[in-house]
Amino acid sequence: MDNTISSTAEYYHERTKYRPDNISGHSLDWSKKPPQFKEYPGAESIRLDDKLPFSSEGPVNLRDFPSANGELSAEALARLLFFTNGVTGIMQQPGEYHYYRAAPSAGALYPTDIYLAIRNTPDIPSGIYNFHVRDHRLQRIAPVGFLPADDELFEVLSKATLGHPAIAKSDAILILSTIFLRSSWRYGQRAYRRCMLDTGHVFGNLAAYAPLEGFAATPIAGFVDKEVNDLLGLDPAKEGACVIAPLLAKDDCDVGDDFGLLRSSPYGGYEEVKEENLLNSLVTRSAIQRSSAALARALPDSSGTGRYGASKLKSYSGVTLDSPPPPLHEELRETILRRRSTRAFSGNPITLEQLGHLLEYAYRYDLAGESYETPRYFDPLLLETWVIVHAVSGLQQGTYYYSPATRELKLVGKGDYRQQTHYLALGQELASDAAFVVIHTCDLPAAVERFGDRAYRMIHLDAGHIGQRLNLAAIALELGASGIGGFFDEEVNSLLFIPEREACVYITCIGDPA
Repeated sequence: MDNTISSTAEYYHERTKYRPDNISGHSLDWSKKPPQFKEYPGAESIRLDDKLPFSSEGPVNLRDFPSANGELSAEALARLLFFTNGVTGIMQQPGEYHYYRAAPSAGALYPTDIYLAIRNTPDIPSGIYNFHVRDHRLQRIAPVGFLPADDELFEVLSKATLGHPAIAKSDAILILSTIFLRSSWRYGQRAYRRCMLDTGHVFGNLAAYAPLEGFAATPIAGFVDKEVNDLLGLDPAKEGACVIAPLLAKDDCDVGDDFGLLRSSPYGGYEEVKEENLLNSLVTRSAIQRSSAALARALPDSSGTGRYGASKLKSYSGVTLDSPPPPLHEELRETILRRRSTRAFSGNPITLEQLGHLLEYAYRYDLAGESYETPRYFDPLLLETWVIVHAVSGLQQGTYYYSPATRELKLVGKGDYRQQTHYLALGQELASDAAFVVIHTCDLPAAVERFGDRAYRMIHLDAGHIGQRLNLAAIALELGASGIGGFFDEEVNSLLFIPEREACVYITCIGDPA
């Protein structure tokens, strides 16, 4: 084991790296495939499917959908939950139906669940509900009187988030959780990465769609895990809350830059564990404990504009993006419904303008949208963005570093890297046939120094969120996109000429669909 490792996050990342000598496939036991949906037998249920403005009599003009304009109602929540992670397609498979969702998921395993804490809303009694995706209904997780409700419920959540100001201003809070077994059944101990990326995808949809209903979704990553998990009745050995997202009306959504940036235990170190305990070890170490909550405020950011600033990165000529992204509001509902992960690319080039629109929509929507529409990430400065250009008209082939702050693409490596990206993506032709490939990396020891082991959760959630915005923008431009969470970690570092401490988090391939 590398003697420079000083945290559980680094230890987990190192132990779950894919290498040519450990990537041999394993057979899946289909008799043990986890259920796709969570059931609460006998629970009080509130239908939402009959509140969606769809029609069985013919096509619906999605651009004429109603908007809540920041007013909570069962109808508004029905639409918001549908476009966040509702069922957008059904396929019959041997022995079961498969339900495709609005947000992508590795292996179509969908580990993310959504809970709703609500008060002061017509037609929905105050309490905590689980969103049943297949039936598009809310199921109360406990009988009335067994759990807090109304203001008491929101006070519990406020306490768990150490008094985050968005809790008191909201009457509807979405809590995104993940069921690790849904993903680990296929991906083993590496599943933690997949679960957080997938939850980031779901939040990406929520953050993009909420403004159409007049809301802003404020993500909170810092909370006392046990208190939230106990409230939801979650067994932390199997599942856990990941993101708390209060809905705020667009006219009252200013909570400053406080996105709940708390750190887990300030005491570093790691304990060597057996392979089958890697995931649970990270879950335990990345949790925020009430006993150390007074020390949970994150350390201030001292990285400036990112680790690879102009003075630190040797580069050739580059380009500066100069056109704001087109708004996707009118097309967003249709885009979410049409979204599917691309299975193959043609290899044909796309334009530099299209590449610019994709990057700007993912990172700099503030250039075109209202403040409440701007993407809210936990700490995007933790992530570095690299773009491998295969076929973009007007742009030289090679490896680029993208700086969202300056809107620059800096050429750092000239050449055709199709063969290398094909190999590091475990032989997937998606990576070599795409017009370009976006790679997110993170200086993991620096991130852990600021946020503790909690950083590992945050970087994957943010990378998934950014990846989903790239996905949506690509579909709107009639392009294809596909995320890759399985790759030879060390080959990515070799390709980018970055040190071992820089961890590859996520890869997104974009291009002309075949």
